[in-house]
Amino acid sequence: MLSSILAGAQNLDYFQQDVTYQIEVQLDDKKHTLAGFETIRYTNNSPNALEFIWFHIWPNAYANSKTALSKQEVENGDTYLHFLKGKGLGSMDGIAFQVDGKPASWEYHPEHKDICKVLLNTPLLPKQSITLTIPFHVQIPDGQISRLGHVGQAYFITQWYPKPAVYDHKGWHAFPYLNQGEFYSEFGTYDVKITLPGNYVVGATGDLVDGAAELDWLNKKAEATAAKTNFDTRDMDFPESEKETKTLHYHQEKVHDFAWFADKRWNVLKSEVELPNKQKVTTWAYFTNQNASTWKKAPQYINDATWFYSQHCGNYPYKHVTAVDGTIAAGGGMEYPNITVIGNAGSDYSLETVIMHEVGHNWFYGILGSNEREFGWMDEGLNSFFESRYNEWKHPKANFFDLIAGESKAIKVLGKFIGADKQAQNYYYEMSYLFEGRRGEDQPIQTHSADFTMLNYGAIMYSKTADVFNYLLDNLGEDLTDKIFRTYFDRWKFRHPYPEDFRKVAEEVAQRDLSWLFNDLIQTNKRMDYKIRKVKADSDKLHFQVVNLGQTDGPISVSAIKDGKEVKKEWFNGFQGKKDFTLNLNPAEADKLVLDYDRRTVDLYRKNNQSRVKGAFKTWEKLQFKFVGGLEDPTRNQIFWTPIVGANLYNKFMLGLAFYNALLPNRRFEYIVAPMYGFGNKNLAGHAEFFYNMYPRLTFFQKISLGIEGSRYAWNGNNGGLNYNVLIPSVSWTIKKTSPRSHFQQSTSFRTIFVSKENFVYGNEVSRFSNYYVNEFTHRFVNDRKINPFSIVLNVQQSTGMAKASITANYSKTFKGKNKSFDIRLFYGKVFVYDYAKVKADFRYRLSGLAGYQDYQYSQPFIGRFENPNQSFWGNQFIDGDGGFKVFSPYGQTGNWLLAANFKTSIHRVIPFKLFVDIGTYAMAKNAFPESRSFVFDYGVSLPILKNVLEIYYPIGYSKDIDYYMSLNGIKWYQRFRFSLNLKNINPIKMARGLSF
Repeated sequence: MLSSILAGAQNLDYFQQDVTYQIEVQLDDKKHTLAGFETIRYTNNSPNALEFIWFHIWPNAYANSKTALSKQEVENGDTYLHFLKGKGLGSMDGIAFQVDGKPASWEYHPEHKDICKVLLNTPLLPKQSITLTIPFHVQIPDGQISRLGHVGQAYFITQWYPKPAVYDHKGWHAFPYLNQGEFYSEFGTYDVKITLPGNYVVGATGDLVDGAAELDWLNKKAEATAAKTNFDTRDMDFPESEKETKTLHYHQEKVHDFAWFADKRWNVLKSEVELPNKQKVTTWAYFTNQNASTWKKAPQYINDATWFYSQHCGNYPYKHVTAVDGTIAAGGGMEYPNITVIGNAGSDYSLETVIMHEVGHNWFYGILGSNEREFGWMDEGLNSFFESRYNEWKHPKANFFDLIAGESKAIKVLGKFIGADKQAQNYYYEMSYLFEGRRGEDQPIQTHSADFTMLNYGAIMYSKTADVFNYLLDNLGEDLTDKIFRTYFDRWKFRHPYPEDFRKVAEEVAQRDLSWLFNDLIQTNKRMDYKIRKVKADSDKLHFQVVNLGQTDGPISVSAIKDGKEVKKEWFNGFQGKKDFTLNLNPAEADKLVLDYDRRTVDLYRKNNQSRVKGAFKTWEKLQFKFVGGLEDPTRNQIFWTPIVGANLYNKFMLGLAFYNALLPNRRFEYIVAPMYGFGNKNLAGHAEFFYNMYPRLTFFQKISLGIEGSRYAWNGNNGGLNYNVLIPSVSWTIKKTSPRSHFQQSTSFRTIFVSKENFVYGNEVSRFSNYYVNEFTHRFVNDRKINPFSIVLNVQQSTGMAKASITANYSKTFKGKNKSFDIRLFYGKVFVYDYAKVKADFRYRLSGLAGYQDYQYSQPFIGRFENPNQSFWGNQFIDGDGGFKVFSPYGQTGNWLLAANFKTSIHRVIPFKLFVDIGTYAMAKNAFPESRSFVFDYGVSLPILKNVLEIYYPIGYSKDIDYYMSLNGIKWYQRFRFSLNLKNINPIKMARGLSF
């Protein structure tokens, strides 16, 4: 149960509870514990009597694998907390609630041990207050888990004390701690005393009280750091803790959280920034030697960010802003009132970006205290919008890749190579959204934070929100946009605004209906896709038509372009369908008309956004042939190309070119054409595929693909090489998940494999061409969860004289440690029709998987397709399918039925080898060979070299019937190994484009 606990008052007038904290806490840096005592004055400003108060006791989120935090981390692919036992876990205990001096009953939430309910002895009436006292003890968890934690004796003390949940006009908001999805807390006053060894540098929310000695010590450290020119980056050891302790007293009002950080290794820098209202704010930067080269500039980043947000939103109301250097698992940085913790940053720009973003959260989350768990866009999204504005202000001449590359010459060269140097700064946000939006896997911006997929949490909540507000900025202009945010700040600072409150301010200030923004672009994932066409010129006007191919009707701008420069821009109100427009401009002053020339909207496909004023094919852009690939350029018809090489025993060395039309983001129509020349058989070879992808929004389907693939290679070395040709038309679809975060996926494909083998000999038949087909239906059930994934694949095949079906089930029991698991595979195949006189190929099931010459679908490239297993090095390549035995033998080649079970497990987390065991049976198994048994088995070791690409197997033992075959044929021990080599899975073009193999 991740949703908020809502109870009581609905549709009431705005009110806000008041909480005053007094907390005393002592750090034990040997046991990594906190001993605390808390006094809370809680005032009920609601119109309702309260019989209980929900509390967050979030250190318990780190207690075991059953917490909501652990479950979310596993869903996101992180199993660290799930497998963590004993040392490293966190908890809160020793809790005892008293209310007005009398013991009060309390109970854990039935599902979440990091939430508890305090039952009041008597109802708390409106406008009345109570005093709660709470002793508590915290075991500080491993800092690799999340935001609360320690790395050695570096401490990140966040969400560390019992805290009342918010009660507002929509009810109680008590929810478990999560990494993805942040906080919502009551505003109040904090008075906190922290006791710890005297040589710790501490950064905290609030101002020091009676802290002259501590400030003097920090000032001296700041002077020493400023004068220092060389930092020993290897010196990251923690000095011994002083026996003498100190108690630091902090006080802050009008904040909704208190965090503190402590490290004995920190260097200190101090600065000051003057705000637009002339108020001066002290800024601090604390950092280790390891990161000194970038952090020496941190005070300027803090100053610039504080000034920028004050200028465009409202003046910073506190006395200091602090940033500390830390190692946290929660991403690049994490914000708290007055202070932010920053993870490792690899360049000046990345550090500046994270610092300014986290400093900005003092406004969007700190001062404007929205509910981050339910409406994360009001925090992360709006802050990302200001991050993009900050970069354009601070680095006006920089392009997208200049900022990312920093001082790295290699990255800058790469950026120019792929065209990133021609992209505007906000391209990162656009690309993030397009990557998900084009695949139809985006979610609405106003999605509950915990319901986002991990990709959409960044691509939508952060990036798309920044995009849509840049869209608003472009439409309204900077002055009006700033007025909206300043009004919002003034009206809602130190309060809890909801989306409807922000919308009311925006529409009031803008004096217009913004439904296209708040209804369509924020609350839905409706697509935006305008298309321009029918451009006609009069003597002094340009006429054109715009078609809305999307579902949202936001305003759209049209720009007239002359010699690559914008000469006129005009906005038009949005609409549905199609509409004719006129631009008052002499046609001689424009070469082309472009919709959204500055790329500020969230248009999904921009190639239809422009048209030349004159010419026969006005919307056809020039061809651009580009080596290897690059970012999509909507002003060009791009064809990427790259040299390719290949080799097998029959074509020998192959050289060719690959042509393709896209890398990222996905396009509806995508192709690869890769012809090659084989120098061995002096003949053409290669591969080509064409796919048209549809992402229907309001149907049962997530994706529908129509495609055709073709390939040609040599299949035998006789007579200079005999070729095979394969043509595969197909239709496939994936079914929409029941929930976007679900790991369960169903997909279906129908395809026909047409095979033509040249100079083919089969039995006594010799023909110039041997042609056959296979119709194939496949349905897949896949759950790719991180813990214990499984899949079930149903396959049906039909050809002339043949019909068969199979089911393959895979299950992996996951253990702690990288790639450590126990894997089980079950296979059952049944042949329903097999007419030996009519079949055109050998379609039998095989216990030993498929050797190259047995791969009748030509589904996998083989180095030596026609080589004999156990007799040739390359003949030992096989497809690990059908019965999946790792030893080759003629056992189990059946035109009836086959049943097999395959087991594989890790030996040890540091030993790369695995053990395997295969067991199987098939029709007439007992009568196949002398000494045949009903069940056949083998066992041995395997060495995974590259996951899903290359694995080597060596059978150590096998059943007597297989041993009989080995002895009869004189197969030596060194001939028995086999290997699977799935070359399709290392196709870099397909990997980049995310196509199915």
